[in-house]
Amino acid sequence: MPDLPVPLSGRTERDKARIAIATVATTSYLHWAVALAHSAAAVCPDAERALLWVDAPAGAELEDTATRLGFNRLMAAQDLVAAEALAGMKARYSPRELCFALKPLL
Repeated sequence: MPDLPVPLSGRTERDKARIAIATVATTSYLHWAVALAHSAAAVCPDAERALLWVDAPAGAELEDTATRLGFNRLMAAQDLVAAEALAGMKARYSPRELCFALKPLL
């Protein structure tokens, strides 16, 4: 019989530190990502919560915005992909497809 997952209340400090919740969103779906962050914080407050904001405005203060939105870490697409490659991806993909393409880079 396979082992069942340990309930959150029974996890060790080491286990709690290893939980991460990551999502990818465009500005039009940012409210859904914020709802996820707040729900995750309520259920598992020690989890790392990360957001890849695909179309973050240039010059956005990511650290301040991350805290305000409920995330520990906020990344912009240009932080993960070279500018030339990102421009090519934006030309080829719809916003949803761009999210799908960038998710493995988290």
